[in-house]
Amino acid sequence: MQNAFASAGGMLDLAGVDVRPAAGAVANARLVVDAARDAGVPVIYLVMGYPPDQSTAGGEDSPNPRKELALCLMRERPELRGKLLTIGTWDFQILDALTPHQGELVITKARYDGFVGT
Repeated sequence: MQNAFASAGGMLDLAGVDVRPAAGAVANARLVVDAARDAGVPVIYLVMGYPPDQSTAGGEDSPNPRKELALCLMRERPELRGKLLTIGTWDFQILDALTPHQGELVITKARYDGFVGT
């Protein structure tokens, strides 16, 4: 889980979504991740984000720039441009409670679906 989706000040919070219930999901995800590590099961993270130039957001023919929340918010609120789900920003980062351990794979995708483009 990324700050965008589960933290105060993240993308969903800025869009008016109450992110407080995410705390329970974070705690449960932590239990699952810890159990997987203890059992020797590889933990792989999928994160969603765009480079600062938004080159992977989709071209003129793609519906993504017109429907993806972060892109819409950054278009509607210029002060947020480059801050929401932008690689290298706090919003893009995985929550501290779920920080990957050294050697765990983190895959960056430009869509919510982890399998688009694979």
